Amino acid sequence: MSLVAAGASRKGEKRKQNEDAWRIYLDQPHVERAGRGSLFVVSDGVGGTGSGKAASWMVVDSLLFYFTAPADPFEPGPLLQQVLKRTTENLCQLAATDKAYTMAGATLALIGVLPGERRGYWLSIGDSPIYLERQGIFHRLNPDHRDARGKVTSYVGMPGHVQVATRPMRIDPGDRFLLCSDGVREMLPEATIRTVLCDGDDIQAIADTIVLLAESAGGDDNATAVVLHVTP
Repeated sequence: MSLVAAGASRKGEKRKQNEDAWRIYLDQPHVERAGRGSLFVVSDGVGGTGSGKAASWMVVDSLLFYFTAPADPFEPGPLLQQVLKRTTENLCQLAATDKAYTMAGATLALIGVLPGERRGYWLSIGDSPIYLERQGIFHRLNPDHRDARGKVTSYVGMPGHVQVATRPMRIDPGDRFLLCSDGVREMLPEATIRTVLCDGDDIQAIADTIVLLAESAGGDDNATAVVLHVTP
C-alpha cells in the first residue's frame, strides 16, 4: 500500500488572521532517512489571540524532532510524548517572559503510520477532530476535550497536566482519514464531510473543497483540513 496526502487552510470570512497550522511529514529526505514512518498533523491556536498562530506553528514544526531525536529503541508513543512535553515547556516559558504570549497554546490532531506495516496510531489534544472512512463506515476516532460551555479543556502549552488521547490502530488499503480544525467541524455536517472525503481520487481537490465549503457556510473560524488516502 502507499500513502497519498494533501492539506489546505483558509482564514475564513470573520477572522483577521489564520491561527491554524498543518504539516505532512511523508516523503521529505529527513523523514525517509529516519525510517520512523509518517506523521499527518493539524493544530489550531486557542484563545483567539495572535499568540495562537505562533503556538500552532510551533506545535506542528516541533514534530520534526520525532524524526531527528535520538531514540534507541524507537518507540513512537514515548517519543511523541517527549516532543510534546518539550513544546509545552517552551510555550509556557514564552508565556512567562512575554505578555503577548500569555495565551499561547494550540490543539493537536495527529495520525502516525509506522513504516512497512499496516499499523499506526492517532493522538489528539483538544477539540480538533480526526475522522476515518473505511468500507462505507464513517466516524470520528478521537474524543473532544471541551467542557459544557465549549471551552477547550486541554491543549499543548497549557500549564499543569495536559490530557492526551491516543490509541493504536490498523491501517487498511482504502482508508481515508481527515484531520481538521473546529472551523470545519462547526460549519459542516458530518454527512457533507463524508461525501466530499469520498469524492474521487484527487486528494488535494478534496482538501481544498472541504475548507472552501466551510468558508462559504459562514466562515466563522479558520478552516484547515489534511486528507490521507491509503491506496492499495
